[in-house]
Amino acid sequence: MDCMIGHRESAGAEAIRMRQVKELMDRRIADGHGEQGFSSLFELLAKEG
Repeated sequence: MDCMIGHRESAGAEAIRMRQVKELMDRRIADGHGEQGFSSLFELLAKEG
C-alpha cells in the first residue's frame, strides 16, 4: 500500500483516500486481525458508523 501511495503522489495524483484505507488496514493488523483480509475493514467501519 505504501508503494501505491508513493506512486500516486509522485505522479501528482491525490492519495488521501488510499492513506485512509491504509490507516484502517494498519488498525486491523494492530488489533490482531491482519489475517482476515481486506474485506474485514467493513467490520471496523461498521463499529465506527
